[in-house]
Amino acid sequence: MAPKINNPHHQPSFGLKFYEGYKHKERPAAIVIGDKEIKIKKIIWQKRVRDYTSGTQREIFLCETENGRLKLTIFANGKFIVEFLE
Repeated sequence: MAPKINNPHHQPSFGLKFYEGYKHKERPAAIVIGDKEIKIKKIIWQKRVRDYTSGTQREIFLCETENGRLKLTIFANGKFIVEFLE
C-alpha cells in the first residue's frame, strides 16, 4: 500500500483514457483525476477545429458523464482542457 502524502503543495495527477481502434486513439473514454475516474457515458457532439494563424489542430467534445456534462478540448500536443458545465 502506498504511503499517504500529507503535502499541501501536492497536486493530483490528471489524464485521459481513450477507446483505441485501428486509427489509434479514437475517442475519450474517461478523465482521470488522482485516483478517481470520471467515465464518459456518451459523446453528444464533437468537432475538429484548426487555428488558421498557428496551424494547430484541436478536437472539442461535449460529453455526458455520471456527474453531468462537460466540454473537453484536446490539443495536438496531448494537452487538454476540461470544462464542467452546469
